[in-house]
Amino acid sequence: MGTMASMDTVAPPAGLTAALKRTPVQQVRYFESIGSTMDAAADWLNGGLDQPALVVANQQTSGRGRLQRAWISTPDAALTFSLILPLLSGEETRMPLFSPAAGLALALALEQEFNLKPVIKWPNDVLLNGEIGRAHV
Repeated sequence: MGTMASMDTVAPPAGLTAALKRTPVQQVRYFESIGSTMDAAADWLNGGLDQPALVVANQQTSGRGRLQRAWISTPDAALTFSLILPLLSGEETRMPLFSPAAGLALALALEQEFNLKPVIKWPNDVLLNGEIGRAHV
């Protein structure tokens, strides 16, 4: 994993910041390009983060999906992010449900907020017009 100090964060897009004001997620780290949002999220969490947060990248160059498959995105082509949700007591047994729930939540939000017609590809890929954006948990 890389260290947070070695990555260049930039200000998140205004629309993202505005949308998050209605959620418990108030901390965001946005990258124009990053190796892996999951690695950055793990570094942040290991640094003592104890509240919901979001790591977003416009481009991901060495991400990993299910079964450690490569997950690479080109700029402006996908929703590439890792959502950090500290677990509440007893939630460890429900962790297998988080990934499909994230895909469903993203699809519903895209439909309700933007009148888009997403399709979910198991477990958390969200397709718009045949293109994949990933909600990775």
